[in-house]
Amino acid sequence: MRTFIINTLNQIPAVNKKLDINSTLKSNEWLVYSDTEGEIEKFLFTDKDVLLVTVNGKTTNSKWQFMKVNSSLLIDDGINQYMFNIIVCCKDIIVLNVDSTNNFSFLINTKSKALHEAKWWDIQCFLMKKYNIDFFNGTEKQTFLEMEKKEAEERDRRASSWKNLISIIVLIAILVFVGKSIVNYSREEKKKQEYKRTHPDMLITRIENRQAVDLGLSVKWAICNIGANKPTEKGNKYGWGDSSGVIYTISTGELISDEEDGFFGYGFPKRHE
Repeated sequence: MRTFIINTLNQIPAVNKKLDINSTLKSNEWLVYSDTEGEIEKFLFTDKDVLLVTVNGKTTNSKWQFMKVNSSLLIDDGINQYMFNIIVCCKDIIVLNVDSTNNFSFLINTKSKALHEAKWWDIQCFLMKKYNIDFFNGTEKQTFLEMEKKEAEERDRRASSWKNLISIIVLIAILVFVGKSIVNYSREEKKKQEYKRTHPDMLITRIENRQAVDLGLSVKWAICNIGANKPTEKGNKYGWGDSSGVIYTISTGELISDEEDGFFGYGFPKRHE
């Protein structure tokens, strides 16, 4: 198994005790990270503590055991036994530290989307971002921080763009709502006005004014118009043959507006077939 000597790690974090490390190890196939081209080494942890090690298709059997007491992994290749401290164990990567040394190995889940075909830089960035584990040297650390700054600025820019877009959408929605409300209000007001015009308030002639006089024309005449209480009042408006109080014109059969007046222009209501 390929190991890397790393002297820049100041502090080795403790493994997450809540993880089911046994299950994580056994439920995935692990690729041993190596910077050697042409060499592909894979680990497969089985239920019977058998570790299948495949190097470019050639498979050998070893033994493995998870030591819960110190969160370590014991590997026996039949010749030597090695104890690895488990630094990180997740669905994407396992970071192992050879006990009491600065040697580290990295096992990458072959189905990992985050670390598919990962290079050393990708592994460094992943561990720094997710677990705050710093494997960078001075130059790499500066490059990483500059990259993080640019990514943060880009995220802020996208967030600001989304906020502006959402604000515009909300404003358009408000304008559409207000516009529809104004249109609906105008329609309702028009309906109310039309209803009021076609259903006028009828005036009532008080009982004491309901008197008749004889003008010598064979019938008696009221002292004022229907709805009026004085001879000078107009009273209700009626067209010929119309007792509803809604006045129509003779020429067009349309309603006469409240402003129009006169008598000879009144006619029959328009018939709607």
